Amino acid sequence: VPNKKHIKSNSSYNYYHHLNSSPNNFYRPDLATGSATIQRIYQAGAGVSYGSDSQACGGSSNWPPDALPDFDYALGPYTAMSNMKQDIDNLKTEYQIGLASTDGGQTALLLQAIQKNKSDGQLKNLLLNHSPLSDEVILELMYRRALNPGTFKQVMKENTPVSAFVIETFYDYINTLPLGIKNQLMALQMAENNQTPAGLQKTIGHLETVYYRKLDQLVDALLDSTNYRKESAIALLEFDGSLKSKQTLFGTYLEDKRYAEAAEKLNEINSINELYISDYVLLNQIILNLYQQNLSLSDLDSADYVWIYHLAQKCPETPDVYQARAIIEVLSGKGFEPCNLELSNPRSIQITNNGSQNAQALVGNNYPEPFNEFTTIPYYLPEGVNARLIVRDVIGKTIFDARLIPSENEQIINTSTWPAGSYYYSIYSDGQIIGSKKMVLIK
Repeated sequence: VPNKKHIKSNSSYNYYHHLNSSPNNFYRPDLATGSATIQRIYQAGAGVSYGSDSQACGGSSNWPPDALPDFDYALGPYTAMSNMKQDIDNLKTEYQIGLASTDGGQTALLLQAIQKNKSDGQLKNLLLNHSPLSDEVILELMYRRALNPGTFKQVMKENTPVSAFVIETFYDYINTLPLGIKNQLMALQMAENNQTPAGLQKTIGHLETVYYRKLDQLVDALLDSTNYRKESAIALLEFDGSLKSKQTLFGTYLEDKRYAEAAEKLNEINSINELYISDYVLLNQIILNLYQQNLSLSDLDSADYVWIYHLAQKCPETPDVYQARAIIEVLSGKGFEPCNLELSNPRSIQITNNGSQNAQALVGNNYPEPFNEFTTIPYYLPEGVNARLIVRDVIGKTIFDARLIPSENEQIINTSTWPAGSYYYSIYSDGQIIGSKKMVLIK
């Protein structure tokens, strides 16, 4: 788009650009300046790009090829897809191994060393000898400011990029360091590097973006009027075996009245560990049962209709929720407003001070309230306050416990596996309660 080459943001997402013969032909991120509403944007590093063409990630003018044989993963374009899938699977195995080996299995030892204020040299050597480090150790290292800036940089050279869980705190922390060290750490974070589990995860994400783009293009080509090899497209999706492909295959088998294959695919989907899968499977089991009896959605019984209606009202909007909304809209003409997960302003923190000496530390109201699969608790901790967020059920059992970082921040909690009921959350500092509040989980 002419004259619209720069991107600005109020969050710290990583942006990547593509090299091109003309430097004016790619979008690039700039550091945001001059606006109180634009907080920051971090570059992918000077000269760091992903892919060498001017199209989207991994784009190519000769994909998919014009001549497509029937599906055989040992032939032509299918071999390319098979090789890419194998590379991704190998990296996922490497990632799991790397994740299991963080801290050299000595997380407690490293945390203890950080908390005991060992000398820079001793602590640096201990941390480097046990790298890559876990998120917990990196957070503790920054929270305690246990190393001087130069030594911190040496340790983080072996431990970047950091994970998405750590990234916001990492950016906040390095903004307090000398500019030269900050810029070096920023470049390390943005560089393509597989030395940490987070680096492997980022590489896997890039490769999967390319892989699924190519897969979609190949399936589209197999189904167009020039080729129309539907069974080859089905075989390709079966070979891929991802959740997305399984869902596409279920819909295809349902449409083609191949109900036994649709049921088998639904059982495969049910074995996948995703937050929304149980509702997705139940919803589509209802639909499959109707179709097997030569019935349609208009033949839903009242109990199933009510269940689907309640599913359609859920937030956040997962694929099963979108599907439920589409069904209700077809049957009743009723539309649904998009979810607004910030109905209660996360920044309108109401102070709860139970006489603690840390009068400036605040705990806010969780949102949304009541909640279902996620809730967010805003808080403020001044610099130097050591605090934890603890959630307990009605009988006092601890359900969640997390160390908090001094800042105005939010703690997001995944509550999808918790039973419905009342819970109490408290922020503790030095053994004293800063504040406590009640929240309610509904199913």
